[in-house]
Amino acid sequence: EPVKAKESIKRKYTTLKTGEADVQQLMTQTFKPIIDPLTKISNTRDLYNNQIRKEDVRIDSEIINTNEGNNYDNYLLEIENWFQSKDIDKTFGPKKIVNNDI
Repeated sequence: EPVKAKESIKRKYTTLKTGEADVQQLMTQTFKPIIDPLTKISNTRDLYNNQIRKEDVRIDSEIINTNEGNNYDNYLLEIENWFQSKDIDKTFGPKKIVNNDI
């Protein structure tokens, strides 16, 4: 494939040098085997990146919604555990622990 492209470019260059061809048409025809695959790759990559961004946004919003629900559930669980804890005196408040933490 590169050898064919090289020969084609050389032939078109000679034609251009002698002034027999239109420059724009020459460039389009000469580099078409190179430009078309690159264009397809670029379009595929753009499409893939857009899909990934949409999925990231969807996942981020799900994580935010899940975290909000989990935070509230964790808060309720923490309060419930606090009331059932044996380290807390219901009359006088928290007990002092060995290392002077409350």
